[in-house]
Amino acid sequence: MISVVLPAYNRRNTVRKAVESVLNQTERDIECIVVDDASTDDTPGVLTEISDSRLRIIRLTENSGACHARNVGVQAAKGEYIAFQDSDDCFHPDKLERQLAFLQETGADVVFCGMNRICGQQMEAFPAYVPDKCINRIDLLEANLASTQCIFGKAEAFRNTPFDEDMPRLQDWALMLELVKKYIVRGEATPLVDVYVQPDSLSNQPKKLFPALRRIYLRYAETINAICPEHWTIILTQAAERIGEEAWQGELLENAPECVVRPEQIASMGNIVLGQGGEYPQGKILLTRNLSDMQEVRDRCYYLPRNLLGKALKESLSVEIAGRTAVHPLQRLSAMLCGWMNHQEAWETVTRVYDEEEIIETLAADQLMEMPLWARVIRQAGRKKLPDKPIRRVAAYYHNVHGGGVQQVTAKLLHVWRKMGLEVTLITSQQPNEEDFPLPKEVRRVVIPPFDPFDWESRSAHVRRLAEVAREVDLVVDHAWADPMVLFDVLAIQSAGAKVLLHTHSVFSMTLLKRELHDRFQCLPDVAAMADGVVALTPADACYWRQFSPRVFETRNPIDVADVPLNALGGRTMLWVGRNSPEKRPMDAIKAVMWIGDRVPGAKLIIMGGGFEHEAEMNWLKNVEYVGYHQDTEEIFRQADIFLCTSEYEGFSLTMAEAQAHGIPCVTYDMPYLPILQGGGHVAVPMGDADALAKAAADLLLDASRRVALGQEARKNVEHLCIDQTAKWTEIFAQMAAAKGKAHPDAAVQQMVSTLSEHALRQEKEIVFREIEKPEFIPLPKHGPFKLLRKKLATACKLLLVGK
Repeated sequence: MISVVLPAYNRRNTVRKAVESVLNQTERDIECIVVDDASTDDTPGVLTEISDSRLRIIRLTENSGACHARNVGVQAAKGEYIAFQDSDDCFHPDKLERQLAFLQETGADVVFCGMNRICGQQMEAFPAYVPDKCINRIDLLEANLASTQCIFGKAEAFRNTPFDEDMPRLQDWALMLELVKKYIVRGEATPLVDVYVQPDSLSNQPKKLFPALRRIYLRYAETINAICPEHWTIILTQAAERIGEEAWQGELLENAPECVVRPEQIASMGNIVLGQGGEYPQGKILLTRNLSDMQEVRDRCYYLPRNLLGKALKESLSVEIAGRTAVHPLQRLSAMLCGWMNHQEAWETVTRVYDEEEIIETLAADQLMEMPLWARVIRQAGRKKLPDKPIRRVAAYYHNVHGGGVQQVTAKLLHVWRKMGLEVTLITSQQPNEEDFPLPKEVRRVVIPPFDPFDWESRSAHVRRLAEVAREVDLVVDHAWADPMVLFDVLAIQSAGAKVLLHTHSVFSMTLLKRELHDRFQCLPDVAAMADGVVALTPADACYWRQFSPRVFETRNPIDVADVPLNALGGRTMLWVGRNSPEKRPMDAIKAVMWIGDRVPGAKLIIMGGGFEHEAEMNWLKNVEYVGYHQDTEEIFRQADIFLCTSEYEGFSLTMAEAQAHGIPCVTYDMPYLPILQGGGHVAVPMGDADALAKAAADLLLDASRRVALGQEARKNVEHLCIDQTAKWTEIFAQMAAAKGKAHPDAAVQQMVSTLSEHALRQEKEIVFREIEKPEFIPLPKHGPFKLLRKKLATACKLLLVGK
């Protein structure tokens, strides 16, 4: 049997839900012991309404605190195992079953799991990481890994090691530090408990935090000073700051090693931070060009408590910086900035000491993995916008100009801007290639260093050179909007005095569909807010980006239609165009033609595009012809009678537009947010349904008259999408200074919400209704207008789940 001990004090509004989450466990052999700690509200009455023989209620006559109540429950427990629950939290249904299995598999005496800590609309998983080994005291002194609700173990362990009833907070930390002395403890980070932070929760009582930390520190001071004094300096300093406590410093530093910064060193701290020349007195280190010395400075600065760092920087603003290197000790100081509650003050303080370009170069080199965090920090810092000025010199940035739709659009827009009489520069990170799309002769091309996500020097060189080029232009149109470096690219361009316009080439939720891009999905709203404008290709995308930026411009990609002849459509040839990538799903097209081949005589599929590793083998497939990458696609398009689109998502679908320009009907997976699919000339089937795609294509191949009719509709549809590119971009550049936020049409909002919801469902295929309400259902940032979208998203997702 498992006994679950649950202390309760004045929790009439939450205790029933907490108890029921215990009684509804998949592990049925349990008892739930509620220890009512002399509640003065109707908590006892709520408990008596729960009819379950496994519920036991113990009522105390005097309020003695949760730790005492837990100890009473432990002594009353009948189970071989004991778990703990709080009166305002919820177990996941399989929590006890999974923990019992984990304990038995590992041979541990005590185990713990992770939790979801929920505060209003925000949620974070805790802990982020648990070592896959027996937990020892060193592990626990470096981090509090287990919350009380997450602890599970053999009853004897808790009877022999009771909760410390004098602990004002952190009773779980103190308990685990004692348990590891005598018992085998294992843990895993998987969240199995939802912990709701209430206004009167202990975690919301800072006055109790510092005494609890001090109690733990004094109990284990010798071990702490031997293994992690810097860590405890930081957490004790921050806790003391919140309540104005200063007397702790003498206790903390009495026996601390020399690497811990002492109060008497604060006045000269700027010398450590800034690396000013001089002698080497105790507690000071010079920044030199020697890597080992620089590393020492970085490590020392990383451990500065927040209040000491702030004083050091503020008192050192007039100090002349000496010994600067390409990469600054700011690499570690940057981590401290994230801890400042007032981001604007932190940013203004540091930018008075360092040039903004230098800060951005350093962040790009050292903080790539923390891009979502830095996007929020810098946005909240409120950097000053550049003054508005006419756009006469414009640059386009992308990796290259060959091989794909973004590259083709980038090249075509250079012609448009030259036609407008602008001075145009092309910035790429790859050298010119014989397969490049045609460029205007008057365009200057600058190649900047490519970045390597795993090489800090390449990232630093990349943003440095990008900023140098940006100084020579008024505006950079950044087509690499979803790159890992997008935040630092935008900041580097702006720090050089040029404006930046993000040109988004795919649907806004693309980064949600790709797990490896979730960090970008979280930071792009902040990047868009900091950029000087955003270009979108659909009403749904424009609506989404207007949640974050007042300067959003909806346009269309350049399409050549006027001189394109219509195809005869007299054959049975299907065409698929694209690169070989997972989201394009070329195998769905191949599966379709294999199914069609036995039913439609003479049917074949042409595949055009790069990235296929086994090109020779593809031509051995029945009814499939692989032609590789072609810069001039006209000859291939002329052979097609049907165009297949199997993409999971598109931003505009330039290839489908090219097909419709030839009067080729399209059979496609449905993407209702695309303007090209809101007109005629196509047959749309449910996303991912390859069988429906094959059947629709077969029907169209066998019906010549319908094929021709759809082809005519396709040509009219794409002609409707054509716009005057020169006029549109003249308008965009002119409105960069004057554009204001616009109201969102209801239809566009609904399209945006349903698109995001459908993509979220496609990513999480095992969703149940209870999970939809959780903040983590869709990994939206936990700030800003996303809060307002959650109810709409949950409603849309529920409708999609039940098929309405």
